[in-house]
Amino acid sequence: MTETIQPSLIEYKIASTNHERQQAFAVRHTVFVEEQNVPIDIERDEFDEAAIHIIATKNGIPVGTGRLVIETDEAGRKRGRIGRVCILKANRRQGIATGIMKEILKQAQQLPDLKELYLHAQLSAKELYAGLGYVERGEVFAEAGIDHIEMFKSINHTS
Repeated sequence: MTETIQPSLIEYKIASTNHERQQAFAVRHTVFVEEQNVPIDIERDEFDEAAIHIIATKNGIPVGTGRLVIETDEAGRKRGRIGRVCILKANRRQGIATGIMKEILKQAQQLPDLKELYLHAQLSAKELYAGLGYVERGEVFAEAGIDHIEMFKSINHTS
């Protein structure tokens, strides 16, 4: 008798309950604090409360997350800062980060005043973001002891 292997079911949604947000924070803690040695006191910040958090689950189990923070620039324009995108190690290279980024874009497109998304990409992940249409801006800089580059993308509200 042969066993049929079912494909994994990946779902993306806004972490709208406290429980779902705690699941997102747990994924971040595993990746950033435990794996990448980011100090715990800077991993969680004042933007978490107001951010839109996306959580990715695989067969109902949290495996990835990312957040969108809405801010206003010096000229009074609204823009979205994407951050804390991470996937648990065993689930990487399966398209989950791409799915999270697409869900964040979908949420951003529902905010008509938002004209741009930007993020601080770890250099090891910049190709992922470039493949999604993000363009490098500025110079490489260190954040939490890890090299990053700012990347941005204009928001098309018609798609």
